[in-house]
Formats: sequence, structure tokens, C-alpha cells
Amino acid sequence: MSPTGQNLRFGTLRIDRWICAALVLLLGLLVVPNLFFDSSLDPRLANALLSLLGLAMVFRLNWFRGARSGGARSGGSPPSGLPVSLLLGLLFIGSGWNYFVNARFNYGAFVHTHDAGHYYLGSRYFDELGYFGLYEQLTRVLVRSSAVDKAPEQVRDLRSNTLRPWPEALASAAASTNRFDADRWRQFEADAEMILDDLDTKQLGLFLGDHGYNATPVWTWIAQAVAAAVPAGSTTGLLLLCLIDPILLTIALIAIGTVWGRDIALLTGSHFFVIFGATSNWIGGAFGRFPWWVLLLCGICLWARHRHFWAGCLLGLAAMLRIFPILFVVPLALKVIRGNRRGRPIARRYRVAFTGLAASICVSTIGATLALGVGAWAEFGRNMVVYLGVEPSNAVGFRQTLEAAGHVLGVIGETGTAMPKLLILGSSGLAAGLLALSASRMREVPAMAAGIALCFLIFDLGGYYYCCLPLALLVAEGGGRGKAPYFAIEAISHFAHYALNLESYVLFIFRSLLIGSVFLDSWFDRVLRQIISWVRRPE
Repeated sequence: MSPTGQNLRFGTLRIDRWICAALVLLLGLLVVPNLFFDSSLDPRLANALLSLLGLAMVFRLNWFRGARSGGARSGGSPPSGLPVSLLLGLLFIGSGWNYFVNARFNYGAFVHTHDAGHYYLGSRYFDELGYFGLYEQLTRVLVRSSAVDKAPEQVRDLRSNTLRPWPEALASAAASTNRFDADRWRQFEADAEMILDDLDTKQLGLFLGDHGYNATPVWTWIAQAVAAAVPAGSTTGLLLLCLIDPILLTIALIAIGTVWGRDIALLTGSHFFVIFGATSNWIGGAFGRFPWWVLLLCGICLWARHRHFWAGCLLGLAAMLRIFPILFVVPLALKVIRGNRRGRPIARRYRVAFTGLAASICVSTIGATLALGVGAWAEFGRNMVVYLGVEPSNAVGFRQTLEAAGHVLGVIGETGTAMPKLLILGSSGLAAGLLALSASRMREVPAMAAGIALCFLIFDLGGYYYCCLPLALLVAEGGGRGKAPYFAIEAISHFAHYALNLESYVLFIFRSLLIGSVFLDSWFDRVLRQIISWVRRPE
């Protein structure tokens, strides 16, 4: 064997030992204090360290491949080292423990009462509450319950999106038409008291000052049937509902492993657990937060396995649960349009996929309409008009980043002006259009992944929708080099959050810039090359 092959083998083993030792040490720091002491490692610091180890692992994967090919060219055997799956498994266990256990140890119980309360009560009692009655009816329960001493000064009026004194909300509830019968009111009262009792004074104020229940009628139709299966007022029942998401996440990772392999599934799961802004204190322990995500991932996995009809079905249902996932289909539609303009017939896989997409949209829409009534869609529309007028404190994306830059440069004042706003919308639309056209020239799975950038260009999404990013990790080109920026951004974000303790919205803007630079490098360069080819095209 050549000396080069020996050096590669020794170097890989040494790197593996350092990574393994760091993972075992960090896992011990996460697990032992939780189990035996009344303390734990700060989950922000843990996420930063886990992200650094993830960064080391993606470089390790790239080094291993390069070394293996080098060994083959030199006639030697591949470099030896610890099994990659062992290291990735330790990373996965550590990041999963920090997400599900360590973070909950710091932030409270597993069930995220604030989030789960909205979606559980909002779906189970949608027939009586609709989109606007949740907080009003909760005040009726609050005034008669033991939690009345925790009543906040103000409650949000969901129809006008304004805060008003809670006695006014109570008077409004008394004056409104009560759609509860006696049995349903007893059930609602039991569930409401369960939620209210679990919130302290500050949490209750945040709960009743939030923006209500905003799920689509399709999500409501499905969740209503699931929520009705547990007894009213049962904390165990609510816990079981909140365990649905981890089960669905497991299914998604199994699907990824089936298509891309076990190691990529472990790496993707680890990345999901450490994403800044989408950690468990934001959306963990909730009811039905991730069905759309799992449907989207599984749909793309099915596409990669050439199950185009079922891929279309899952993508359509994901869109009906959260609306914006339809953007992941746009590049495929543009591929069809582009081919049709050139006189090529529509490929069978596209016809089959869009048939499945249309079928799932039609079936889910009809089912939700029959169950909830046509009025549910009209009320959903009115609710969206109100909700879209809200300026969320945790919003991320292209518009927020440009507006922040405008404020810093003095282009936009405190209240903004019409022209800069119009400029922002125009530049956002132009960037989205160019990206979509560029994506129509990519391979199909990377083209669908480009929907991530479209989402953040077009919509004002909450920071927790960064959970889309593992999809980009799956299709990142260049092996470890393509995946490395995503883990590097997590490490930077978490270290900044831990060390500087800045406001979340500042870090979200900073993070949006970092993610945007990765998108620019990995996707928008295709746009530039395409524009250059158009300019240079002969007459």
C-alpha cells in the first residue's frame, strides 16, 4: 500500500476519534444532569455545539469520499475509520435529546400548552367557535374558574385584531349567539379549564393576546375528528395528541432513509432538531404542527421513487393544510409550460402527478365543505385578511430583510413610505419570478426544493417555518461542501443567541441574510447564467 493511503487511513481514524469523543462528552452533558441533577446544559449552547459537530460530520463525509476515491486511484484500500453511521447516530441522539428532553426541561413540560391549546380547542369546537370566537368564550370559562385571578388586563378581539379589556370580551361573548348546547358546553368548559389552569399569569396573557386559530378548513376537518377521539379535559388525551407529530417525523425520516440512505436520514434529522427558530420551545409539543411538512417530504420522496400519482396527492394535501407548500409544485408546472412552448408533449409523469394533485385538492376541499359547511371557507377568508394584516415579531424572509436594511440606511422611515414598499414588493416578485424560471431548468427534485426560497421570497412566514430547510440539505450538491453552510448557519445563530442575548427578530433578520446568501450561491447563480445565455444568444 502506498504511503498516501496509510496517511489517509490514519488521518480519517484520528478525525473520527475526536468527533466521537466530542459527541459522547456532549451527550453525557445533556443526559446526566437531566436524569440525576436539578440542572441541564443551556439548550441554546447545546444546539450551537451540536451544529458544530454536524458541520464536522458533513466535512467528514466529504473527506471520506475523497479519500476513498484517492485510495482507489492509488491502488490501496479505502481509508478505515469509525463507521459513519455510528457517528451520525450519536449526533442524531444528542440533537434529538436536546430537542425533546433538554429543551423541555428548561422551558417546561413536553406539551406546549400555548400552541396545543389553540389548535386543540380551535379544531374540536370549530362548529361553535369558528375563527373568531375562541378568546371570547374562554373569558366566559375564565371568569367562573379558579384561574380568574390570573386574568390578563387585555384580550385580543380576533375580528378587528385589537386588544381590549377582558371584561369587554366577556360582554361580547355574552351578547353573541351561543352555538353550544349543554353537553358541548360542558366538554368545552372541561377542556378550557385544563388549558387555563396549565398557564401561569404571564403565559395566560400571551395566550389571550395571540392571534387565534388560523388553520385551514381542511386541517380543521381532519384535526376535529382526531381531537374528538380523546375525552374532554383529559391531560393524557392532550399529551397523546401532541405525540402525533413525533410519530409523523419518524415516518418522514424513514421515508428519507428509504430513498437517500440511512446516513442522510440521520443527518437530516439532526439538522431538523437544531434549526434556529424552529426549536422545540417554538413548536415542539404541539398538536398537528407537522403533517404538512411530513406530507411534503414524503411526496418528494415518492417522486424520487417514481410514484408520481401519490407524490402529487401528498403535495396537494400539504398545500391544503398550509397553503404555501403549493409553491413547491410551481417549478414543475413551469417545466411543463416550458416544454409545451417548445412543442414537446407533456410527459406522462407530469400528467399523472398533476392528476393526483388535483384529486387530493378536490377530495379534501369537498370533505371539509361537507363537514364544516361552505361558510367555513368564507370565514377562513375573512380571518386571513385580518391575520395577514398582522406584522409578526418573528417573521423572516426577503421583505423583512430589505425593510431592515432600508431602516438602517434611512431609506424607509419609521412608518415607511409608499415607494420603498412598492420597490420591496417589486424586487421580491422579480427575484421570485427569476428563481422560478431558473428552477424550471433544474432536475426535478432540486427544482421542488427551490420552493423553499420561493416561500421566503413571497410570504411573510414565521421563523419556525425554517423547518423547511432539511429539504435543501437533502438535495445540496457537492457532498459535504454543499451541506456545510446549513450547519454553519445554525452554529452562528445559536452562538449569537446564547452569547449576545439579542432580540429574536434581530437574529431572525441576521439569519435570513445568512440563509439568503446560501440560496444565492446555490440557486440564483443559475439565474445569472441563464440571463447571460439570453444576452449572448445570437439573433
